[in-house]
Amino acid sequence: MSLAAVGEYNILRDPQLAAQGLLPAVACGFAGEPTTLSPIRYDPARSVADLEHGVERWVRAIIYPVQDDAARVREVVVQHEDVTELVLAQGLLEERVALRKGGMRDLGGVGGEGRERLGR
Repeated sequence: MSLAAVGEYNILRDPQLAAQGLLPAVACGFAGEPTTLSPIRYDPARSVADLEHGVERWVRAIIYPVQDDAARVREVVVQHEDVTELVLAQGLLEERVALRKGGMRDLGGVGGEGRERLGR
């Protein structure tokens, strides 16, 4: 995405962050407190007016205020990290663990019936 495409975008007024209740955390970063935002689904086309299409992805952000000697915020660094592959891999792992646990319960039931038949 080019700088020109960003236009008048302002993270403090991002509708997707607002919808997910994250604007107070963003404001903390701009007030001088380093802040990390948990991963969220984000589509740039829904927040940047002149962007015709975007790719929805999972993004987390770190907001780090840069302060002067008097502890006044002079600028704010916002680092976005695309964690889509990580989130998808975690979801797949959780599904497999759930399937395996379900399978183990099924096996436990069979084993229990087998023990009853054997008188154990």
